[in-house]
Amino acid sequence: MNRRLIAALVAVVLAGLGAVLLVSYVGASDERAVADLEPSTVLIATVDIPAGTTAEQLLEMTASSSVPGTAVAPGALTSIAEVDGELTTADIVAGEQLSAHRFAPPEDVVTAQADEVVVPAGMHEITIQLEPRRVIGGHLAAGETVAIFESFEIDEVQQTKLVLNKVLVTRVQGGVVEVTAPTDAAAVADTRAEEPAEPGTAVEAVPSEQIMVTLAVSAPDAEKVVFGSEWGSIWLSREPADAPTDGSRIVNGGNIYQ
Repeated sequence: MNRRLIAALVAVVLAGLGAVLLVSYVGASDERAVADLEPSTVLIATVDIPAGTTAEQLLEMTASSSVPGTAVAPGALTSIAEVDGELTTADIVAGEQLSAHRFAPPEDVVTAQADEVVVPAGMHEITIQLEPRRVIGGHLAAGETVAIFESFEIDEVQQTKLVLNKVLVTRVQGGVVEVTAPTDAAAVADTRAEEPAEPGTAVEAVPSEQIMVTLAVSAPDAEKVVFGSEWGSIWLSREPADAPTDGSRIVNGGNIYQ
């Protein structure tokens, strides 16, 4: 009898302890859910903001907005004072939240020359050489952002994956160039002269045979780009700031039509 009574008491105590733990866990989960739904005030761009804009200039280009806690971007700013004296390191589109990682002190921002763009501090610049068909037909310019797709054969299975999003292009060498088209058909052997076309001479735009694209990436992303260039193949797509990035997957012969 004593053993049964003790066992019953132990069972009652354990059941009570379990109920207390369950209630505590549910209560904590409810608190976290409520916290996620609580609105937070962040700064939103009211117009497109170019790279190199000073914090002081942002006063007339931004506004405070209340968003759910789950929608707050990492490092979102609540006040311009948080980045006082700094510059934007990349373009910011209207409606986008301002984040601290898009700003840097002037001495840490490299202003490129002519056909180059502002390079965020701490980023690697790396150049890859591609055929025009892999670079949007050669129609790409510094300052645009691209997505990088890499294809490999792994365990005798060919597969392709989108590996990087919204990568900043800092320089393009090659691309589409203008060439003269002689009226004499027999003379169309080499039309890629650097001389300007004579008045009345036909001019057409054709891509160069190879294009050098320089990208600004972090060290881990630079490794992905180098690996893809060395052991696989790379394609670029133009990917502006407002392009969605969800829905990507590894594509192979078994799922390409799914």
